[in-house]
Amino acid sequence: MGAALKRDYVARLKADLAEAYAAEKDAIVRDEAAQEQAKKRWAAGRQTVASARMFAKMEDEPVEETEEERMEKAVPEYKRKRTQFEHRLKQLEIGIKKAEAEQLKCFADRAALTRAMADQQGRILEVRAEIDRVAGVKAPSSEYIY
Repeated sequence: MGAALKRDYVARLKADLAEAYAAEKDAIVRDEAAQEQAKKRWAAGRQTVASARMFAKMEDEPVEETEEERMEKAVPEYKRKRTQFEHRLKQLEIGIKKAEAEQLKCFADRAALTRAMADQQGRILEVRAEIDRVAGVKAPSSEYIY
């Protein structure tokens, strides 16, 4: 009985060993395929890194300067002067708007004064006519006047 168990045990070990060798061969084949894929990825990555390095070494395209940037380089304290100029323009615009409003008010006042003058002139003519009418009447006594 001991010898039969030993043979069974040895047979199982050999079967396990054969199975392990087969699994190892299978794993090596899979590893080789995985290694090929890894090499391809590495080559692609290497190209990407090389491209990135080349791109980083490339000079940027020259950006055209704006008029504002050129003036800042050419004129000392350009920003301060520009700000003062814009403030002055704004104050002048405010002054012009006030003057236009004042002009409209003056036109309206002139029209009102002209109308008032015409009314007063009409009243003066009425009073003069009354004075002339009364001056031509001879009253018998001063009692009738009052």
